[in-house]
Amino acid sequence: MNNLFQYLQSADIKIATAESCTGGAIAQALTEVAGSSSWFDQGWVTYTPEAKHQQLGVSLESLKETAVNAEVAEQMALGAITLSIADIAVSVTGVAGPTGGTDEHPVGCCWFGFAYKWPVGYDKLRPILSDNLAISNAICTPEFIDGEKPEIQILSVRCDFSGDRAAVRSSAVEFALSFIHSLALLKVHQLESAQ
Repeated sequence: MNNLFQYLQSADIKIATAESCTGGAIAQALTEVAGSSSWFDQGWVTYTPEAKHQQLGVSLESLKETAVNAEVAEQMALGAITLSIADIAVSVTGVAGPTGGTDEHPVGCCWFGFAYKWPVGYDKLRPILSDNLAISNAICTPEFIDGEKPEIQILSVRCDFSGDRAAVRSSAVEFALSFIHSLALLKVHQLESAQ
């Protein structure tokens, strides 16, 4: 964690979070040390579909069948980065269990959204995905936002975690922090290369 905080600080990166199944645990982890205001801007815990729509602008159409899907994760991250001063926004929506799972989205299924404000080609993201997905069985779906905010890129990732409710939530936090760490390190390397 200390390395993560150092990278966020050295690259002057601000983070925002939009959480559902983790209940604010990612934000808590990012603010557990003194001085975290230099890298953490704000966070949302939007547990219900209504909260996701009202606070983050997730479309009702995306929420129609289930709140656990790529579109919802992407829109949560986009809402968080748009409504904040963050350079990176992470979102998560999933089924922590022990109930609520379906065949398509079983217990342990979590969708993450990562929105960020600098160009990163998929060639750079591929090794990051490989390294970070070692902790889970995951499906990766990179998507890039265009239209209103072409400067924001967004990536959605599905992870299927095992274990009980506490284990799923803990794994989701671990994955989110690990991916933020990798994005921050990539930004640091980009800044060093530009000098």
